[in-house]
Amino acid sequence: MSRIWLVAILGLPAVVISGAIVYGSIEHDPPPPPPYETSAAAGARARLVARLARSGRIDEARREARELMASEPAFRARPWVEATYHGVRRPQELESDITTLRQAGIPE
Repeated sequence: MSRIWLVAILGLPAVVISGAIVYGSIEHDPPPPPPYETSAAAGARARLVARLARSGRIDEARREARELMASEPAFRARPWVEATYHGVRRPQELESDITTLRQAGIPE
């Protein structure tokens, strides 16, 4: 009879089946995206843009988005959101975050 245990080894989800260790998620999560290189200030400003836009303060969100793009012209919403929130939020929440940033003027 096979015994199956769910364990975490070195912080990675793993399954032990009859003594063999199988790494990975039971849900078969896709691998995380590569890290998105940006400054901490840009990440903080992107979070501010999203919060302002969600609270209905779209003019302020657009102003902050312009400031963000002036300081980091290569900043893009999709890679930043995916790298920042991968494994923390569901795919539909990621898309909502990306849409919110795009509406404020940050390119995808």
